Amino acid sequence: MTGIEYQETHLRQQHRSRLLSAEPGISVQRNRDEMVLGLGLIIAIGGLLFIIAYLVLRFAVRVESIGLGVLPLVGAGALVYGLLPVTALLSKRVRAQRQLRALTTKAGRQLDVLRSEELQPVTYSEPSPGAGGFAVGAIQLSSKGMQLLGSEGVVLSADLSEILGAVYLPAGKLWQPRGMEIHFNQERVLEVRTFRQTVLGSALSQNGVKVLESGAGQTRGQD
Repeated sequence: MTGIEYQETHLRQQHRSRLLSAEPGISVQRNRDEMVLGLGLIIAIGGLLFIIAYLVLRFAVRVESIGLGVLPLVGAGALVYGLLPVTALLSKRVRAQRQLRALTTKAGRQLDVLRSEELQPVTYSEPSPGAGGFAVGAIQLSSKGMQLLGSEGVVLSADLSEILGAVYLPAGKLWQPRGMEIHFNQERVLEVRTFRQTVLGSALSQNGVKVLESGAGQTRGQD
């Protein structure tokens, strides 16, 4: 076992211990993406209004003031600050849809389940550290259980009672997919990466699955 594999195994054991403990799960809000999108657009529009106000005052009304030069700076800053999360979120949604189309293409047929709005596109790894790369798939959750679909069909099927819990892995860059470990009762771990982390996390928690952040003691909402 290499040093990286040992570290991954150790971290997974820590995560399993936390899931088995009395630590409460985090609250995952399904509509968080919409809240971020709305807030980002409001900030961006506010920044745009600052810029328009400067242009009107400076060139139409011809107001001469040293303080007037602050308006475009504030406006540009607000515009960038608001558009960054909006752009990242929209990019994630587009890439998630591409993953579903890629899964359909690799399967060579239109799977009926791919029409489901509750299907969450993911990339997934083998249930052991260092087992290989990530394959394109999708997770479907219902009151009956969880199914992981791959290009060849159902890769994994489990009742909800078999799922011990899930742990979000440290977030990478804003536009990258978030990692998640899904732990099962029989010492099995499935690592997935998804652009729809809030939707998948919410679906898990609403079905009674404990969801935790990777950092110990973090019990607040995830990013």
